[in-house]
Amino acid sequence: MTWWRRLFRRGRAEEGGSTVEFVLVFPLFVAAAFSTFEAGILMTKAVMLDRGLDFAMRDLRLGNVEGGTPDEVRAEIRDTICARGVFFANCEDTVLVELSSIENVADYPTTSAACIDTSEIDDEGVVIVPQVNFIPGSPDELMFVRVCAAVDTIFPGIGLGLKLPKDGANRFNIVSTSAFVYEPE
Repeated sequence: MTWWRRLFRRGRAEEGGSTVEFVLVFPLFVAAAFSTFEAGILMTKAVMLDRGLDFAMRDLRLGNVEGGTPDEVRAEIRDTICARGVFFANCEDTVLVELSSIENVADYPTTSAACIDTSEIDDEGVVIVPQVNFIPGSPDELMFVRVCAAVDTIFPGIGLGLKLPKDGANRFNIVSTSAFVYEPE
């Protein structure tokens, strides 16, 4: 047999063929598995944020929220959301509550929800919190509430975690909204 036939025969050998297939396909399966896990965790966090918001709005609607100033009411609502939404780390520092009155369709917020970006720090090293509406309202008034929670992704560099829109601190924002009418006194 001539040398070129031996070379050609050696090229047809299938040794290592499965290794090449494994190397090409395995990362796709890993990315799909991690993305599925990431989606499940983010969905759980979104559901827990909704749950916490529902409890906080029930307390507010029924007049069970203590506090005189709007900042005290906002802090109590945020604390209720954080206590009921058990999946959030540093909840008090990453959850922003917005509350406004809706009298007609034009009052409905048209902008996206404001969220806390923990990478935005002022000269004194304090995180800059965006200014949002927080008007507690009065009986028989239609109220709109929006809550934004900045959460860390589990796998930020693989699959879904890589493609999610993130803020400057590499956190994904989950937004929950609700509307209610205060109970008459």
